[in-house]
Amino acid sequence: MLAHKMNLFVLISALCAPALLHAGKPAVFVSPDEPMELTHRFAEDGGEAGDWRFAWHGYARMPVRFAGGPLAERGPDLVDDNYAQSGFAYLRINETEWVELALSAQNGSTRFVAGLFAANLSDWSDRQGNSSTPATAFIEHTATPHARLELTTRVGMFWRRMGYISAYDTYLIGRTHTAGLMMQARAYDHFLLEVGGGGHARNSQEVFGFGPTHWLMLGVEYPQIQVHGYRLKTWNEDEDKSRSYTKSGELVVSGFDTKLAIPYVGRLAYTFSFIEAENSEFIGRAVELLHSSDGKNLKLNFLGSEQSGTGEIQTQGLELQWSLRRSLKSAKGGWVRHLDGAEVDLYGMTAHVATPHEVAAIGDPGKNDRRYLKWGADIRYRALGLGWKNPTIAFRYDRVMMHTDHDSLSFRVYSPRIGFELASGVELFAQWSRYDYGDNISGDFFDELAERATRSANANLAEVRPDSDVFKLQAQARW
Repeated sequence: MLAHKMNLFVLISALCAPALLHAGKPAVFVSPDEPMELTHRFAEDGGEAGDWRFAWHGYARMPVRFAGGPLAERGPDLVDDNYAQSGFAYLRINETEWVELALSAQNGSTRFVAGLFAANLSDWSDRQGNSSTPATAFIEHTATPHARLELTTRVGMFWRRMGYISAYDTYLIGRTHTAGLMMQARAYDHFLLEVGGGGHARNSQEVFGFGPTHWLMLGVEYPQIQVHGYRLKTWNEDEDKSRSYTKSGELVVSGFDTKLAIPYVGRLAYTFSFIEAENSEFIGRAVELLHSSDGKNLKLNFLGSEQSGTGEIQTQGLELQWSLRRSLKSAKGGWVRHLDGAEVDLYGMTAHVATPHEVAAIGDPGKNDRRYLKWGADIRYRALGLGWKNPTIAFRYDRVMMHTDHDSLSFRVYSPRIGFELASGVELFAQWSRYDYGDNISGDFFDELAERATRSANANLAEVRPDSDVFKLQAQARW
């Protein structure tokens, strides 16, 4: 019944969107004496910019990694660096390359945005990268029909990010990859209601049908606290008998996130989600969550093969950003200013999986009643005001437990680094990572290592181990 109500709401919203786009604007009439344009003008023909304003924002990281030390013989083989395959083991310590660009054109309260991205940059890696031209494109309009009410409408192909955990670069609620409509109402500056709906196109080559998707968000936002509640659903009932779409599937995520500004400390964020999946193997790429780009990957990473990836996952994420300078706000003396660049991040994430499996031996990666846990800390000091690129020294520690009952499926990482800020938002740093693995961190239990072993004709997966020492030089920019 909830799904039918949501679908009706989305339909009504879509019908009302054109009116909302022009709410509060006077009608514009064309004068009969205005010159007529006889030739169709294409985008490449150019013209006057008029009232349009243009902007360009993005993020890029460009790492070069070596196994063992600087300028070593090869790159590293790891279990925590593949966004699509590492699953819960994924960490941001030795990420691969990524470029994300957003180009926008704005006229008053209306803007057009096109987003492009690229991963596995092909010119140096000779790998087929994930890239797009563009990945997303949408039109967004904000109207104020009342002094206490603001309405924002977004139409097109866009991402909606919900329950983001920055320390691990993942989403506990989900990130949508859909074409559709989103409408958000903000009342009295603090209260939010958002509804969105759309779908992801059929992908015939990967046995995914069309993926309808909708979500609802309620929120309260004040300068010191924000709370948002979510309900997200995607499913597949595209059972085209002439193709392979012969099984339906459903994925429902409910949860909330809250963010607090703690005096004398910093920012605290907590996220909770409850995931219900039925036949997730047949759910396409409309929703990405827990480092799983589609339902099939969610099955491989967490739910296992029983009933085509059916089960429940309860997840939690916590992040604390602590500024030492805030804690010593009342302290006096010239020495205090040297603490402006001292910061500590504490973070953690857990997942509890329940599936129809019987509780089995350690070798079943998707078994019932399995608990995952990872946590860590990033300590850094940036020497501000020295007059030369604000040098930074830092140390990061990570602990990952792929099964809390089996320490042999866990690992630790120690990562000191040193870097410089070349310009505002532009950094260059060098890092050394030392991995300490449990006895069962091998090709037997991690797909990425198994694939590499298979390509090298190594049939004994138990002997395939990831690298313990990694040196990385990385440049990154955010603007």
